[in-house]
Amino acid sequence: MNPNYPNTTLPNYTGTMPPYQNIPNSSNGNAINLSPEEYAESLLKLNMGKYAEFYMSYADSVEWRDRVFKGIIRDSGRDYTVLEQDDGSYVILWLVYLDYVIFPERIKHN
Repeated sequence: MNPNYPNTTLPNYTGTMPPYQNIPNSSNGNAINLSPEEYAESLLKLNMGKYAEFYMSYADSVEWRDRVFKGIIRDSGRDYTVLEQDDGSYVILWLVYLDYVIFPERIKHN
């Protein structure tokens, strides 16, 4: 036990937390309600070949605090996405740093 920290206990929690919240309906009716089973990795895999903008945050970096990567999704796995950028280069993005993704066209989802 660290003497610099008080002895605190966390309350017992027996529930489960959904991985994502449902997106609320917008007034124009264009919002898509996603079920909690639709994780980012499966949504990205369904939309391979589409152009997207990935908004990433790197909290521990001074130079790369917030970055936007734009390009075509070429592959996606459990914790990463491979993006072909506009200049033809490829980048692997780790989803742990992902804030959100914007698609300029309608996306596929279950």
